[in-house]
Amino acid sequence: YQQPPQGYPPQGAYPQPGYGYPNQYAVYGAYPPPVPPVNVQNAQLHQFDAMDFGIPADQKDNLKLLMGVPLEISVEIGTAKRKVKDILEFTQGTIIELERQAGAPVDIVVNGNLIARGDVVVIDDNFAVRITEIVKSKFIDSLGKE
Repeated sequence: YQQPPQGYPPQGAYPQPGYGYPNQYAVYGAYPPPVPPVNVQNAQLHQFDAMDFGIPADQKDNLKLLMGVPLEISVEIGTAKRKVKDILEFTQGTIIELERQAGAPVDIVVNGNLIARGDVVVIDDNFAVRITEIVKSKFIDSLGKE
C-alpha cells in the first residue's frame, strides 16, 4: 500500500491521494451483499442446586457441615531429587533443575492428593492457575463410597 510522503505537510488547495490500504470493495467493483437477519435468542440455562451431588436428602445436611472445612491447595511446578549432601551445599543463587519442562501443565494438589492440572496465568500482578484437566484418581473415585 502507499505510504504518505515523509516531511511534507498536506497541501490544502489540492486533493490528497488516499493513503493506507486500498478500499477492498473498490477492487471488486461492488459492495458486499447485505447480511441476512440472524435470529438471536437468549439461552435458557438450567439452575443446578450447588449441593446436588446425587446424595440422598438425609445425607445432604452432613455434606453442608463439611463445605466449610478449609483445605490446603498447593501448585507444584515440578520436582527434583537431591542427596542430603547437595542440599546442605545450597546457597543463595543455587539453581535447582526440575523434572518438568517449561510450559508444561502444573499439578494442583489438595491436602496432598493430586486432583487437577493446569496452566500458570497472571491476573493483575498475581500468579494463578487455569484448570485444564481434572485427574481421575483412586482418591477422587473413593469419595462418597464407604
